Amino acid sequence: MKLLAALVFLSFSIIPVAYGSEITGTPKMEVFGPNDWITVFVVVDGYAGGSVEWTATQPDGKVIAGSLPSLQASKATHNIIRTAFDNQFGNWTIQYNYKDTQKTVGVFVEPLEVKITTDKDIYSKFDKAIVAFSTNYYESSASKAETLHVKILDDNGSPAKLVEEYNTKVSQASIIEYFSMDNLLKHNPSGTYHIVAKYYSVEVDVPFVASSVNAETNIFMGSDKNLYDPGDPVEINIVVPEISLNSGVLTITYPSGKTNTTTISPVAPLNRIKYEDVTTEIGTFTAKFVYGPNIATKTFDVLAETLEKPMYKSKNIEDTVAIPQWVRNNADWWSKNQITDYDFKNALQYMIRENIIVIPVLPNSDSPVTEIPGWIKNNAKFWVNGEITDQEFAKSIAFLVTSGIIKI
Repeated sequence: MKLLAALVFLSFSIIPVAYGSEITGTPKMEVFGPNDWITVFVVVDGYAGGSVEWTATQPDGKVIAGSLPSLQASKATHNIIRTAFDNQFGNWTIQYNYKDTQKTVGVFVEPLEVKITTDKDIYSKFDKAIVAFSTNYYESSASKAETLHVKILDDNGSPAKLVEEYNTKVSQASIIEYFSMDNLLKHNPSGTYHIVAKYYSVEVDVPFVASSVNAETNIFMGSDKNLYDPGDPVEINIVVPEISLNSGVLTITYPSGKTNTTTISPVAPLNRIKYEDVTTEIGTFTAKFVYGPNIATKTFDVLAETLEKPMYKSKNIEDTVAIPQWVRNNADWWSKNQITDYDFKNALQYMIRENIIVIPVLPNSDSPVTEIPGWIKNNAKFWVNGEITDQEFAKSIAFLVTSGIIKI
């Protein structure tokens, strides 16, 4: 009886063992392509029927969800249907739930790369822009390939007039196309434009300048001084004889290599740009003005106040005429026929009107002159070489005024 009682007691004391389930999720590949579906092979060890619920957190934080109904042999292939249009590139997190068991699987979708490059930043009227498109994803079959949409917009975001949108199937990794600037500028003004390319939902914007400004147009550029003390204000003067573009870009490069960029808009015949806080480093600064296809540069120096600075000594006690040093560069170009009489005359006219150049008062000439005499160009050469004074060269300029060649 005691043995029987013991066996009965043991039969009620044995705790049943619960066999739980385990979920395994294996992505089809380590990295999914930009346009690939996401495929995960799901296995539930201890599957006893019913559905497996899942939630997926996308790279942008949004969550999508669903379920895998009945598994066959405890296995299921889970496909999340997506394309590159969703812009969900990067890390996805997928969580599977079956009864009380969870499994988290991470997958990575390669970003769709879209790149547009141009052969130049600035184009003149007769140029053809070479535009290169490249991507890390394409479909070699043109019938299955997605379309690349390219359009040209002005700086306000409006489509350029009478310039058709370009569309092509992306069946290779890179595509080269040509755009006529002559056609663009026939119907649109000079200025900044944008090549905007859209592939799937990825959009790329590349700016460029199209200008009908003559590349031979000479821009006169200078500073109010050549030498500055630290902390001194700087004034950059830019004379543009022919206005065609609405804006230009002035960049100051410091001795350390850092830059200060200013957009000048609108551009006037004479532009004075003042900087109050650029002279913070010791050394040579470079000012560069880009106006369409034209580029003008000017350098100036900032020296420590304790350093001795060279002083100009007049050869003539009456030499009180003020001609900025940077005008000497323009006179040098003119004396060497690198710029035209017209350009030099117009530049002088602007400078005199704005009191950049102060000239002596001379009596009006009795014999009117219609062209710049050769002796004045010789004087310009002598002045550039330091063989005559500012006062003497200023008399040459004054002669152009009194003879009516330069009109004030």
